[in-house]
Amino acid sequence: MTYFFVGGSQRAGTTLLQSILCSDDTTSPLLQEAMYFRSMISTYQLGKTILTTKLKDYFSSLEELRNFNASWVKAFLEHTLHRFAPIKHLVLKEPHLTMLFPEIYELISGAKFLIIVRDPRDTIASMIEVGERLASQGYQDIFTTMFTTRDLKQLCNHYKSFYAPSIHYQIPDFQQQVLYIKYELLVENPLVQIDRIKSFTNLTLNKFNQNATWQRSKIDFSATSPDYNPWYTELYGKPISANQINRYRQVLTESEISIIEQECADAFQIFGY
Repeated sequence: MTYFFVGGSQRAGTTLLQSILCSDDTTSPLLQEAMYFRSMISTYQLGKTILTTKLKDYFSSLEELRNFNASWVKAFLEHTLHRFAPIKHLVLKEPHLTMLFPEIYELISGAKFLIIVRDPRDTIASMIEVGERLASQGYQDIFTTMFTTRDLKQLCNHYKSFYAPSIHYQIPDFQQQVLYIKYELLVENPLVQIDRIKSFTNLTLNKFNQNATWQRSKIDFSATSPDYNPWYTELYGKPISANQINRYRQVLTESEISIIEQECADAFQIFGY
């Protein structure tokens, strides 16, 4: 039994990657985003920062805090696993959960992490398009504001914030349990990347078909569209397509592209763009 956690920036292809892992009969079907689970891990992260101040009356050591939170987290994971019995593996995803992958590693033995990366220009362009749809549908939240102001420096920092914790957590065993997948390589030549995923996860992905609609989903993608939910795209639930690569040229100005290339120069280097 293995717990798989799919991560990456918003608009980087996390749902696509999750759907691929869920095309195996031994995994959970594609589930809604694990927001509740993220809050549990955030609580542990907070606990570490206030352990010697606000928590000193409740936990005597970091080990005690870790063991307590591990038992709580494991109870949730086992509960979810049993809901979909007789599956053997659980696949969870929520983009902001990516920032907490080091904490998950500290709590869950043997967990594996798959992180998808996408060209920052295309990722940020997609954020801006989401922002336009959110605004047109009357949404007023942090993402509507962030994505519609077109503050490219803020958006670049937002993009990098998803990846920084795992990159900087230089524990060898953790790094061995992380697989990075480039979105562009996945959609342009799926079978090569599928082989990498199979080798890393030991899954057969027996129902994966790059030319078919997504398999084993608890989400009804036939009823989804950007008009229904601003976060959805026309590709959700559909066969793999490479037609979103370099879409940023239709969304961003030359000066905005230049800002992203400057502000995300470190990400471009790390991820090979």
